[in-house]
Amino acid sequence: MKQNRKKQIAVWNRRLAWVTFPLFLISTISTYLYSTKTYPEIVDVAIYSSIVFILCFFAHTIFGVYLFGFPKFKWQIRVVHIYIGYLLFIFTLLSQAIIGVEPYHNIAYGLMWVFLIAHVSLSFRFMLKRSVKKNGEPSLNFRGEK
Repeated sequence: MKQNRKKQIAVWNRRLAWVTFPLFLISTISTYLYSTKTYPEIVDVAIYSSIVFILCFFAHTIFGVYLFGFPKFKWQIRVVHIYIGYLLFIFTLLSQAIIGVEPYHNIAYGLMWVFLIAHVSLSFRFMLKRSVKKNGEPSLNFRGEK
């Protein structure tokens, strides 16, 4: 029973991730357009998309920790994907916490983008493998499972 619930949560968490990613892009682009005064009327989009993104981002991370915890690190693609996601979370928060503290902000922001691209690329790869059902990587056990 608990296994089925965790599988359902994992499916919903993947869906949440595919909502969170475009929200991140919308909030980033709209904030940039507002801050550069290119489109000052876009301020509401920047604020609301940022708020919804943050809520989705935290929920996605919390569900990830709930489902998988902190598995023993090994060079298995699914384990690497989880830790890239955790690093993405850390560097997203860090880069936003040190805005204006250069060059550290730019370094953290750049690393955040590296981890974002890696995490989304692997997620996309897993999505394609699931849809094709060929040569898929074995699923990672949920936290507490053997």
